[in-house]
Amino acid sequence: MPDLKGPQRINRIVLREEFDDWAILFDPDTGHSVGINAMGVTLWKLMNGKRSLEEMVEAIGESYAPIPEEASEHVKQFIDSLSKQGFIKDDREHFRKDE
Repeated sequence: MPDLKGPQRINRIVLREEFDDWAILFDPDTGHSVGINAMGVTLWKLMNGKRSLEEMVEAIGESYAPIPEEASEHVKQFIDSLSKQGFIKDDREHFRKDE
């Protein structure tokens, strides 16, 4: 498996974008789903394994200005949540330098 620079979406997970700035992530293998907001959708689309946490926060800043100082922590929490639920590959050895 290639080294990941950051979190990576799992291919089987389906993103269904709904109206009113929210979406659903759905795992057809388990039937598990989770709702995410517009910023979560933006982050989801950035999770290709090639972007570091810092690069994702920077990209969020370009789309959602101004972003709060704690944005990096919020992004980490979102990544941790998706990882625990099995929606992304989150190989901390490769991209988490601060833990």
